[in-house]
Amino acid sequence: MEIDPTLWPNARFLTVDDSSSMCTLLLIILNQLGIKNVVQMANGIEAWDELQNPSQPIDIVLCDWMMPKMTGIELLKRVRANEKLAAVPFVMLTAEVEDEKMKLAFEAGADGFIGKPFSVEQVRKTLTEVYQKKKVAPA
Repeated sequence: MEIDPTLWPNARFLTVDDSSSMCTLLLIILNQLGIKNVVQMANGIEAWDELQNPSQPIDIVLCDWMMPKMTGIELLKRVRANEKLAAVPFVMLTAEVEDEKMKLAFEAGADGFIGKPFSVEQVRKTLTEVYQKKKVAPA
C-alpha cells in the first residue's frame, strides 16, 4: 500500500535515529510507501548539518526523540527557530508516547507524532495528515 503518489512527489525525506535497526526499518517502510529519496542520519547534529545544505533541501523530517549529542526535540526547536527551515514538516518518532510528551512535541512545532513501535499504516496515515495540514496552511 503506497502513499498517494501526488503527496510528496520527488520529496527528499530525512530520517534521524541513533538506532541503526530503526533507520533500516524506517527505510523499508518508506520504500513500501513508494518513497525512495531518503537520507538517514544518526543524531541531531548530523541532521542539523544536512538540513542547512541549500543545494540538497529536505522536504520532511522524521526524527527520534531520544538521541545522543542533540535530541529530536532540540533539533525540532532549532528548525522552527530558523527562518529558512521553519516550514519544513517535522514528525517526531518515539517510544515515549505519554500525553505530556506529545503535548511538548506539538508545542515545540511538531507536525506529527508517531509512537514506537509503529506500523506501515501508522506512518502512511501520519504522513498523509501532515501533508494535508501543510497544504492548507497559509504560506
